[in-house]
Amino acid sequence: MPRSSPGCVPCRPRAQADELPGSSVVVSPTTIAKGSTFTITQTVTNQTSETYTSARANIYASTENGKYLPKITELISCTGDVTGPCETFGAAYGYHVAVGALPPGESRTVVYMFRMNTDAPTGALKLRHKLDPERDYQDGPPITIIDVAPDIAVSLEAVSRGVLSSTVDYTITATNTGDGDAKSATVTATYPDGMALGSSPDCTESTGPRELTCSVGALPAGATTTLRFTAHPELLNLGSLTATARLVSSAPVDPNPANNTASRSCTAITGLIIVC
Repeated sequence: MPRSSPGCVPCRPRAQADELPGSSVVVSPTTIAKGSTFTITQTVTNQTSETYTSARANIYASTENGKYLPKITELISCTGDVTGPCETFGAAYGYHVAVGALPPGESRTVVYMFRMNTDAPTGALKLRHKLDPERDYQDGPPITIIDVAPDIAVSLEAVSRGVLSSTVDYTITATNTGDGDAKSATVTATYPDGMALGSSPDCTESTGPRELTCSVGALPAGATTTLRFTAHPELLNLGSLTATARLVSSAPVDPNPANNTASRSCTAITGLIIVC
C-alpha cells in the first residue's frame, strides 16, 4: 500500500481516488557494487484533469539499518526535463527536482546518476518515489548493495581450418576486469543454425537448440580463461554462420551486462570453404 514519506514536503491529495500513480522508475543496475555507478530514471505523469503548476520529481531510499540515499551515495548528475537543481529534502531523506508546469496527460523524465559510497552497508536498499504534489509514494524495484564485484567481459573468436576442411574452431575468452573475485561463472555458447557440433572439451551440450554450457569456475580479479569448441556446416548450408557466447551467471553477480555477450560470424562459400 502506498504510504506518506518521512519528512513529506507540502502536498495535496489526488483529484480522484482511482487515478493511476503519477511516477514510475527504472533502476540500472539493481545489484550495485560499492564504488560503482548506477542510474535511476524517473518518469512523472500528470494523471489528473488539472495542471500542476510547480511539479517535482521526488525519490528517497533507505537501507535496512536506516541509512538514507544522500548519506550512502554521491549524486553525480541530475538531467532530463528538469527546471532546477536536484536538492535534498527533509532530514536528507532523498532528492527532489522541479520539472515545471505539468498539464494533464503530460510526462517528464529525470535521470539521476549516483556513485555508491565504498562504506555503504551491504544488503537491501528500499527505493520509493512520487510526483509532487501527489501525496502517496510508490515502491521502486528491489535493489541490493554488494561488496566489490566481478566484471566478466566475454569475447568470441572463430577460425576456419582452411581449404578442404569445413571445421571452425571457436574460442571463448572470459576476463574478469572488475575489482572483485568471481567465485564461479557460467557461459553459454550457441553455435550457428545449419552447423553440427564437433568437439567441446570445455563445454557440455544443453537442452536449448545448438546450445552449450561452459563452466568458467572461479575467476579472480584480472584473471582470464578460455573455453573451446568446434563445429562444421551441414551439407548444402551456405551463407552467413553466426555463433554467440553469453555470460549467464556469476557469484557474486556481475553488475555490468554491457560486456557479457559476444558474437562472431563466418561465411560458408561452399561446403568445404568457410571464411571467418
